[in-house]
Amino acid sequence: MSKCTFRAGIRVVTAVASFFLTVTAAARQYNFRYNRTEDSLTNQAVEVRMQDRREPSHPQLQFPGLPPNDYRLQAQARDSTGLCTAPPSVFSFEIRPPWRTLWFLALLGAAPPVIIVLLLRTRNQRQIEIRRALEDAVSARTAELAWEKARAEIEKVRAEQETLRADAANRAKSEFLANMSHEIRTPMNGVVGMTDLLLDTDLTAEQREYADMVRASAESLLTIINDILDFSKIEAGKFELESLEFKLRESIEATMKSLAPRAHQKGLELNCCIEPNVPQLLIGDPSRLRQVLINLLGNALKFTLRGEINLRVNVASADRDSLQLHFSVQDTGIGIPADKEHSIFEAFTQVDGSTARRFGGTGLGLTISRKLVGMMGGCIWLETALGVGSTFHFTAVFGVVKSAREPLPVERDRLKGMRVLVVDDNLTNRRILDRLLSSWGMEPVMGEDGAQALQILKQAHETQQPFPLVLTDAQMPNMDGFQLAEEMRNCHSLTGTVLMMLTSTGKRGDAARCRQLGIAAYLTKPVGQAELLDSLLRVAGSSKSSKDQPLVTRHTLREGRKPLRILLAEDNLVNQMFALRILEKHGYTVVTAANGRQALERIDNERFDLVLMDVQMPELDGFQATAKIRQAEKVTGVHLPIVAMTAHAMQGDKERCLAAGMDSYLSKPINVKDLLAVLQTVLEGSTAPSDALSEQGAR
Repeated sequence: MSKCTFRAGIRVVTAVASFFLTVTAAARQYNFRYNRTEDSLTNQAVEVRMQDRREPSHPQLQFPGLPPNDYRLQAQARDSTGLCTAPPSVFSFEIRPPWRTLWFLALLGAAPPVIIVLLLRTRNQRQIEIRRALEDAVSARTAELAWEKARAEIEKVRAEQETLRADAANRAKSEFLANMSHEIRTPMNGVVGMTDLLLDTDLTAEQREYADMVRASAESLLTIINDILDFSKIEAGKFELESLEFKLRESIEATMKSLAPRAHQKGLELNCCIEPNVPQLLIGDPSRLRQVLINLLGNALKFTLRGEINLRVNVASADRDSLQLHFSVQDTGIGIPADKEHSIFEAFTQVDGSTARRFGGTGLGLTISRKLVGMMGGCIWLETALGVGSTFHFTAVFGVVKSAREPLPVERDRLKGMRVLVVDDNLTNRRILDRLLSSWGMEPVMGEDGAQALQILKQAHETQQPFPLVLTDAQMPNMDGFQLAEEMRNCHSLTGTVLMMLTSTGKRGDAARCRQLGIAAYLTKPVGQAELLDSLLRVAGSSKSSKDQPLVTRHTLREGRKPLRILLAEDNLVNQMFALRILEKHGYTVVTAANGRQALERIDNERFDLVLMDVQMPELDGFQATAKIRQAEKVTGVHLPIVAMTAHAMQGDKERCLAAGMDSYLSKPINVKDLLAVLQTVLEGSTAPSDALSEQGAR
C-alpha cells in the first residue's frame, strides 16, 4: 500500500472516531427511557418555587454527571400554605452507555464496510492518478525517444554521407598518390638507370664527377618520394605486413651490399655479424625488415665520418612457433644530444632542424622505422654518446619454419680442420671472420697487419704446421694486402699458400694486379656467407697453381651459374634500354616486347626462363597478359616465372600483382642489385617473392 493510501485511511478512521465520541457525549445527556421506577431520586429533592402560571417561564432541572443507571423522578406541587394540591407525578428514565444502544451497534457494524469502501475508493483514485501520471510519462518518453530516434537517423545519414565523402577523398588521395608515384618513378627509372650505365663507361674525371652528382641527386629525390608515400600510407592505415618464408642471411647480405659503395666512398668499414644460432629460414616480411635496416644503416652512414658501422643480429627469445630477433646498428659517428634522443622518432623531426643544417633528409625515416618495428611486434630504442657514436636497437618477431634445416654441401667437409690465417687491422672484422670460419669447422688464426702475418706464416712453416690458406684485407696501415702478397711471393717457403683478398674499395686494375701476384680470389666487402663459402670451396685444395687458376671474383661466381633467357615486356624505350643493357651486361640473353600482345607472341614461338612484365602497357597490359599465360599453362603444365615491374608503389599494388599470378614484384626505379636478386631466386628454383623485392618496392 502506498503512503498516500495509508494517509487517506488514517483520515477516515479519525473522522469515524470523532463521530462516535460526539454521539456518545450526546447520548449520555439525552438518551431517556420511560416506564421503569426502580430507583428514586427523593433523596435529592429539590424545591422549586414557581411564579404565576400565567407567566411564560419554564424552569429547568439539571442533574449533570449522572452515571449510567435507571432513575425515577417524582414531582408534587404545593401551594403557599404547604398543602399538596394533587397526587405526585412520577417520571422514570434510564441513562445507558452508548455502546449498549442498537443504533450504535448498527453503526459499528456498518463502519468496517464503509471504511473498506472508502479505502478502496481512495486506492482506486490513487491508481487512476498514478496510471495517468505513468501514461503522461510514457507519452513524454515516447515522444522523446521518437525525437532521439529521428535525430539518430539524421546523424546516421550525416555520418554515412561523411563516410562516403571521406572514402571518396581517400580514393582520390590514393589515386593521386598512385598517379604521382607512376608519373615520377617512370622518368626517375630512366634517370637512375641511364646514369648507372653512363658510369660504367669510360669517362673523364670531370664527366664522372658530374654523373656521380646526377646519380646522388636522383637517389636523394627518390628517397624523399618514398618517405612521403610511406608516411601517407601509414597515416591512412593502409600499411600492412606480409607473411612469407625468406632467408634472413641472404636478405641482410643483399642489404649490406647495396650500401657498401657509400661506405667505401667515405672510407668506412661496414660489418655484419649474424650469430650462428639465428635460423636461416624465417616467416615474416623481409622487405619491411630490409627497409628498417636501410633506414638505420643509411643514417649511420650519413652521420659517420670515420670509423666503422656494425650490424649485429642475435636471438633475443624463442618458443615453439616464433622467435624474437635483436638487431643493433652501431656507428662511430657524431652521436645525438640527450635532449634529442626521444624526439628523433617523431615525424619531420631531425637532430638539427635549422635550414643551415649539415645533413639533409625528410625526418621521416626513423618515424617509419618505429611504425614498422611496432607492426612486427617489437620496439626500437637508442643508446648514444655525443661525439662517440650511436647504437640503434630494435626487436622483431618472426615465425619459425618447422623442420627446416639448411642442407650442408658435401664439399664443405673439405674445409674441416683447415688452418686459415685471417689478416685484418679491424678488430670487428677479425671477430666476425673468426666466428664464421669456426662455424664451418676451420681453424682460424688472427693477425692484425701484414708484418705480423708474415711472422706467423714463417713460424708455422718452421713448426711444420703451415697455413694452406690466408684471408687478408686489402687496405691496412704500414703493409697492405698487395704488399703482403708480394712478400709471400718472394718467400720460397710460402709459395704453396693460397691467398684470398677482401677489399672495401675496388679499383680499376686490381684484378690484373691480383693475377700478377697470384692471388686466388678478390672479393668486395661486405662478403656474404654464401659468397665466401663458395669462394673457399673453389680455391681451397685446388690442384691447379694460382697462376693457372682463374681469379675468383663476384662476377666469376655469378658467371659460373646457369644464364637465363629473359623476355622483357616494357613499352617505355628508356626503361627498356636500361634493363636490356643491365641484363646483357650480366650475361643474360634478353628479348624485348613493346606491349603485352607482342609478349604473348614471343612466348608462343620461343622458350624463356623468366618474364619481366611491365604492368602498364598499351593494347594488352601486364595483368591481362599474365592471365592469358596462366590460362595456357593449365594445358601445358609448365610454369613460367613472371616478375612484375611497375611505377606504382601504393598499398595493394603488390598484392594485386601477386593475385594476378605474378611470382614477384619490382617497383621502379629498378635497383640493379634487387633485379639480380630476383633472377637469383629463379636460379634457385624459388617462386616466393621474398627477398626479391626492391628497396623502393619495400617502401
